[in-house]
Amino acid sequence: MRLTVDDRHAPEGWQMVPRAPTLEMQKAYFESIDENMQRVQTDLRFGRFDNQRLGYQRMLAAAPKPGGEE
Repeated sequence: MRLTVDDRHAPEGWQMVPRAPTLEMQKAYFESIDENMQRVQTDLRFGRFDNQRLGYQRMLAAAPKPGGEE
């Protein structure tokens, strides 16, 4: 499967992000990890991978949008 992307469009379910995370993206990730660490230690159904996934989602939400759009 070959994906083609221009500066304005990404395939459904995808998001364009910088090659290296911005400071804002990194802060969002680590804040999420810190917020959920207690839950990782006490909730047997919520593990480290869940925490990583939530951190990644927050990091993507904090990513700058192409063209400077928010």
